[in-house]
Amino acid sequence: MVGSDPQILIHDPREDGHRPFTGQVKWISNDSCLAVDTGSGVVVPIWPQGTAPLHTGVHRGVSLPGVGDLLDGDRFTGIGVWHREDPMFLQAPGRCRRSNGFLLVDPSGVKRVTG
Repeated sequence: MVGSDPQILIHDPREDGHRPFTGQVKWISNDSCLAVDTGSGVVVPIWPQGTAPLHTGVHRGVSLPGVGDLLDGDRFTGIGVWHREDPMFLQAPGRCRRSNGFLLVDPSGVKRVTG
């Protein structure tokens, strides 16, 4: 786990079963949870190594190496692995545990959606 506001989970990208997804970064303030809304559920992202938590004073998000900043409300595409339970056996930050699962985000596939 990295950071404090927001706290984010980090993973090693050597994982099988990667699938494409489209998501929107979502800050759930009353739960202190930085999540991703995939359209079919809100999941706790487990970001790739090198990702840093970001708090601009107004928005929360992450800074991904090679991608840049993804803030609350930003849409992006990527590839990842969805898990019902935390595959890293880490404690999800805040009350994110009420999400629809966990998404291991692959560092090679993340692209911001513009427009």
